[in-house]
Amino acid sequence: EGPNDVLCHPQELQRDEQAVGGVRSHDVDRVAGPIAGIRRPSYPARERMLGREGRVSLLVTVDPDGVVRGVQVTRSAGEAFDAAARRAVEATPFRPAERRGLPVASTVTVNVSFELD
Repeated sequence: EGPNDVLCHPQELQRDEQAVGGVRSHDVDRVAGPIAGIRRPSYPARERMLGREGRVSLLVTVDPDGVVRGVQVTRSAGEAFDAAARRAVEATPFRPAERRGLPVASTVTVNVSFELD
């Protein structure tokens, strides 16, 4: 496995208090989340060369089938980090939120950290 094939878990998944394309996550029995972690994003080459690290917070809308339908950056670490984090989350299969045992669309905050080894 190469460095881009390693699975990593987001630092935290937070219930989101806004309803964007679905129910508010505090109104669900189970919050949406990545099935097997979020695939580690590619570290932007220029940021690595400059020794930069960062953390991106994303508001992710997940439909009832677990498909990511929207990603909004809520805390930026710079354009290159934001784009890499967005691509990684958009490619991640999610477990949908559930309310009363049924899958529902919802939003969740995902934080992706970029740290140099």
